[in-house]
Amino acid sequence: MTGHKIRDFSKDNQGEDLYEFPDDITENKNGDVWTSDRIMVVVVEKSGEHRFDYEGQQSQSNFSPRGICSDILGNVLVCDYDSSNASVHLLDQDGQLLSLILTNHHNIHDPMALSVDDENNLYLGQLNSNIITVFKYLQITEK
Repeated sequence: MTGHKIRDFSKDNQGEDLYEFPDDITENKNGDVWTSDRIMVVVVEKSGEHRFDYEGQQSQSNFSPRGICSDILGNVLVCDYDSSNASVHLLDQDGQLLSLILTNHHNIHDPMALSVDDENNLYLGQLNSNIITVFKYLQITEK
């Protein structure tokens, strides 16, 4: 049957709230659930157990995550909406920053939405824009 609640993810192991403003959600290849939550990304196991939070780069003053998605390798991509840091972060499955793959230098502003297709193209939606921009960010060569 569909449409029946299975569980809630709301508290961590110490009974503290996991989320303040959950905005966007994705599941990566290993089954973790990643949620952008306005000032951080919260990662829980499929069971709901809190794994870690990603709070952006240490050098950033403001991290404002919005759109989030995962790719074929199990990496997670997340938009940083903050106007001084507008970027897309590429994270490994353990929340380690691999790269900033898009930044202000790529002429992006207020990134809000992300998706990756089966050809490893990244679709980016930006606030106050009527355009979806497509980027090639991953080249996989088969042996």
